[in-house]
Amino acid sequence: MKTKFELIQLFPVCVPIIHVDENTDELKTYDGEFQTITYSSCSQSKDLRVLERYPKTKKILLDYFRKFSNEVLEYNSDYGITTSWLTRTKEGQSSNFHNHKNSFWSGVYYYDDYDGDVADIQFTNPLSIYNQYELNIVNPNIANSNLSYITPSTNSLVLFPSYLSHRIAEHQSKKIRRSLAFNIVPVGSYGEYDSSYNTNWFST
Repeated sequence: MKTKFELIQLFPVCVPIIHVDENTDELKTYDGEFQTITYSSCSQSKDLRVLERYPKTKKILLDYFRKFSNEVLEYNSDYGITTSWLTRTKEGQSSNFHNHKNSFWSGVYYYDDYDGDVADIQFTNPLSIYNQYELNIVNPNIANSNLSYITPSTNSLVLFPSYLSHRIAEHQSKKIRRSLAFNIVPVGSYGEYDSSYNTNWFST
């Protein structure tokens, strides 16, 4: 007879997946140049503030994060999107694990259509660096997994803390995998006492 364990999650990493109901087809009209980057065989738009071209979509995505922040994280803050770029992944391409510096939260929005061979976005467990033993895992589960993945679906928005290391797995589909990535920072006044901060202090 198996022993019953009561498991609680201490300091869990929340990664919401949100279905975007609003029309964001304007992203499909992008006709700018793409470039290959050092940590990836995929390509990304040369424009790293691509959402400035699409203020309607920018507001939609930022409003979803604000709603998540207010209702789940319960932070009393406002936010702005800094960098944003489009990615294009062809068959056989992938990216290395990386995270996003100078950012609070990040998002990936899957605005295109995808088939069953589309590459997942994969995340590594940020606590694994503290584990000094590498044991053989029989069945991966929430208590032992060092790798998690999310499969893209049309109009799904994935939000995650920017410190999470992630990558695009090898893309198996002949259909190009298109997505939008962006970074978010808090704006305005936040913190308290000698850790207070106001982004307006540095406005020019």
